[in-house]
Amino acid sequence: MRLDGLYRVTFGTPLGSGYGVAYLGDGNLHGGDTMMAYVGSYSIEGSSFTAEVHAFQHSQVPGMTSTLGTNDAQLKITGTVQGDTMTGQGTSPQAPGITLQVKLDKLQG
Repeated sequence: MRLDGLYRVTFGTPLGSGYGVAYLGDGNLHGGDTMMAYVGSYSIEGSSFTAEVHAFQHSQVPGMTSTLGTNDAQLKITGTVQGDTMTGQGTSPQAPGITLQVKLDKLQG
């Protein structure tokens, strides 16, 4: 399954929600949003995916806070692939008790 390309990322936790972009290619993930950058790796087996992502603050934006409650987190995300869309859940030891919901929709391949 070839999923390399640019994705819109929709994410949320009980602390808030937001949007960003990510490029997936050759098992590597790079992206970000207004405040945070994402760097990591991913793998796909059949219709399942896993990702390990370091999310960290790149800019201080007045009035904006991280949806994880921390500005530096190691995320483990698992989910499913359907066509050009991936949906999953993530957790981080730096954000105990918070589950991140994430959806990636392919924009360009």
